[in-house]
Amino acid sequence: MPSREFQKKMYGRYRKALPRHLHMREPHETPWYSLGAHTDETSGYRSFLHMGPAKNRFRHIKHPSNVTRAVRKEISRVLHMGEPQPAGFFSNFVRYAVTSTAIFASLLIVFNFQAYGSVVSYWWMHTFSGETFAKEAFAYVEHTAPTLLPVPVNTTHSTAEAGGLHPDGSQLPINPPDNRIMIPKIGQNIPIKEVDPKNLVDQKWNGLEQDIQEALKEGVVRYPGTAQPGQNGNVFITGHSSYYLWDPGRYKDVFALLHELALGDTITIFYDENRYDYVVKEIRVVSPKEIDVLQQSNDKRLTLMTCTPIGTAINRLVVIAEQVEK
Repeated sequence: MPSREFQKKMYGRYRKALPRHLHMREPHETPWYSLGAHTDETSGYRSFLHMGPAKNRFRHIKHPSNVTRAVRKEISRVLHMGEPQPAGFFSNFVRYAVTSTAIFASLLIVFNFQAYGSVVSYWWMHTFSGETFAKEAFAYVEHTAPTLLPVPVNTTHSTAEAGGLHPDGSQLPINPPDNRIMIPKIGQNIPIKEVDPKNLVDQKWNGLEQDIQEALKEGVVRYPGTAQPGQNGNVFITGHSSYYLWDPGRYKDVFALLHELALGDTITIFYDENRYDYVVKEIRVVSPKEIDVLQQSNDKRLTLMTCTPIGTAINRLVVIAEQVEK
């Protein structure tokens, strides 16, 4: 049975909700509340609410049958629900978990807006517009690399002797003057930066990490001690999928779409003004502790690595490609 204090509280609340002609005097002494219903065939009134002091226990408060059903239903619910009970452990836990998850997800998106914006943009273009990034990826070569002037070809010499020009004297493009990696599928054309291997040799890991983070502000980084493009071994390149919103670097999310690569996709590296093409052969997610991805190999291999999921450093996404021999 609800306590007197609770009953009085509910009485005052629903006294305001009822039509004025249904108002009842405040209960006194020992209040009681009950709910019943019967139809008065003569008057057409429905008598359903018994509310008042004990001496008027059987007083019927009549009201027209057209009183809204919602009011009758709400009064019935309140009169029978008893005292409010504190929420249980499970409901509190669920509420806390849902709220915390929503806050975390919101902050994750806000602080990694640029990276997630790239993901959404990529999805939109490939889902609705059907466009690709292939031309954009090589725009740097087309617009910044000049071409050689036509040179008369001595037909008495071979093509090799003519400096690699075609017999018709056609122009040859000059490769970019800086080292770059191009991934046409995700529209990335990124400078490759080198890091002084001194801290690696001296095993000063904190210093090495600082050097890498500083270089990542200007592009992606070829890890010191790994092979160079064109050599036998593992060319290991790392880049950001996302980074601090307030960081001044321009390349904070260059690998945000790396997960979109598939087996058979191509990657091109320009290094020391030479071009090297690679084909993706393997994609996997590893723990940060799995350093075997840095190991050198006997073949000509390229390994790209970035953090995943976007905005976290929980795991590493690794893309392994093999060089295509010309």
